[in-house]
Amino acid sequence: MTEINRQAYRDAMAYLYCKIRNDQEGMATVAAGMDPGPTLDAMADMSLGIASIATEGQPTLWLNVVRDQLDALLDELERGGLA
Repeated sequence: MTEINRQAYRDAMAYLYCKIRNDQEGMATVAAGMDPGPTLDAMADMSLGIASIATEGQPTLWLNVVRDQLDALLDELERGGLA
């Protein structure tokens, strides 16, 4: 298991801010300088933390809903409906 350190969380946050702003150059810059294993773990931690809050401590419920609806969500995204 990789150690998730402060830098991994900082890199994850920087990448997510670039992503939400559609800053391709910024994402490339962050990705080039980050340690991918810990940063990916940090992103997963943050996502599951949000899922846990949203589902009153049951992140598996969130994952199940997303898994069960993934194709429909991706179809809607391709149609531009989730922007």
